Parts: sequence; structure tokens; C-alpha cells
Amino acid sequence: MFAIVDDAKDLTWHVDGRNCNGMLRHPADSSHWKKINSLYREFGKEARNLRLELASDGMNPYGTLSTQHSLWPVLLVIYNLSPWLYMKRKYMMLSM
Repeated sequence: MFAIVDDAKDLTWHVDGRNCNGMLRHPADSSHWKKINSLYREFGKEARNLRLELASDGMNPYGTLSTQHSLWPVLLVIYNLSPWLYMKRKYMMLSM
């Protein structure tokens, strides 16, 4: 992703372009993000390290609860991007 100049600039948005005014507007403003930075200082120093969300939601493809089949898509979302980009299909990865 860092090979494309525009994407590389967007992946460091959480450090370069974010408005830090004390309001919770992005996951980078959260206490969990800051806790990871304090626990793993080397990881937190580098702006290009990717922060990923792992999301999964099970569904029954046939609509009946008595069937043995279910689907569990697993998505990876890149939180380094701005809020208007990280939920776009281009930046979501279907891993399973």
C-alpha cells in the first residue's frame, strides 16, 4: 500500500492530518490507541505501522435457524486512514 504515493500519504493521516483538539473523532483519539502506544513504544513511534480492526459477523445464508450452514466473513479495516476513507470498500480486506 505504501508503493502508491497517494495511499502512502493517506496512511499517515492519523499523525499528519488529524485535528487534535481533545474530541473523540477518530480511533487515534481513544484511550486504547494511546495505551498501545505506551505499551509498545517502538510501534507507536512509527506512523507507518498499520492499525487494523478485525471484524466478524455471522449470518445464516438460508434464513432458517435449523440449518447447519452459517457464514462468518472476517474483515480487516485499516484505522490509519481518515474516517471518510477507512470504511470504503477499496480499503477493507476480506480475509476469510
